Amino acid sequence: LSAIAAYWGIRSLRDVQFNWKHITILILCVTIITSTWMMIKQISLGIMSGIFREYGWWLYGLLLGIIIKVSKRKTILWNLSLYAVCIVLLANALISGYRSRILFGPLMIGVALWTGGMRKQMIVALCIFTVVTLCIANSAIYQDAPLRAQRVLSVVRLDQRTTPRKIYGLGEMGPRSPWRMRVWSIAVKQIRKKPLLGHGYGFDASLLLADVGSAPNVPELITRGVSTVGQFHNIALNLMYFWGVPIGFAFCVAWLWAFWRLISLTSSAKGWFGAFLVATSVYMVGASGQAFVNGGGDSYVLLCTVMGILQAVTPKALLHMDAGNTYSEDEHGCPQSDDTVPKDNLVN
Repeated sequence: LSAIAAYWGIRSLRDVQFNWKHITILILCVTIITSTWMMIKQISLGIMSGIFREYGWWLYGLLLGIIIKVSKRKTILWNLSLYAVCIVLLANALISGYRSRILFGPLMIGVALWTGGMRKQMIVALCIFTVVTLCIANSAIYQDAPLRAQRVLSVVRLDQRTTPRKIYGLGEMGPRSPWRMRVWSIAVKQIRKKPLLGHGYGFDASLLLADVGSAPNVPELITRGVSTVGQFHNIALNLMYFWGVPIGFAFCVAWLWAFWRLISLTSSAKGWFGAFLVATSVYMVGASGQAFVNGGGDSYVLLCTVMGILQAVTPKALLHMDAGNTYSEDEHGCPQSDDTVPKDNLVN
């Protein structure tokens, strides 16, 4: 209900023009302060993985957006800034400790470069990253890497392609995930029992206690616990379990529509508005991947936020973009107003 209210609340702002420069800089300052505070608080190299989560995704997205959409191109400083952010993002993804980040990182950079019209640079960057990770993962350097990096790189390590291994404190190694595959198979079986309307949000507490209490070990306890309450670490399966297959399928269609629409809008936009949309696109990539390997309510709020942003943009600006024109701003990051936009609707 909160997400739906937020969606319609943002949609009510579609006749208002925004100062995207101020909005973008404000979010950038908040993410820098947050990331710095988290690193100082933990005081360890491991916390570098922490800034490759939600606020870190915004940070990298905003930096890439400003460089790609606002800064002047074809200068040495511009190229150094762009490649520096890409290298830090990819390096951070590799030491994050989460195997999925080896895919999140390249996709984030890929969508940023794609929406900036740099298709060749995108292909080159992804090829370089693939070659580097394969070389590191299958050489002696792998054994000297931090355990967090070893877990991420294990996805492309040849001797761990078929045999899943475990490492204390960091979970499974290699590309296979027996735990998730088992949880997802349980989800499919449960969904088949009530495919149309789902199971709802109520569950028998005594059944949960019985399932958990009879577990022979901790991994089995966790598997039984999450499956009994409908948390299958996949937002699509979660929704199909709770609400039924039709609603779960409709949600995935809406998710894909919002993502496609955002990428199309970002590719056409320029200036500070374009920088903000690049950050949103980069964040959408990370959060989408997170939603389909972990699931959770924050992923649903993310989708409603993105759809709200699309609704908040002035319809006339969208129509101009659909017609092949580009979005224009003045030097302050405000949309160029014409006779059709009341000046008292311009929000600083």
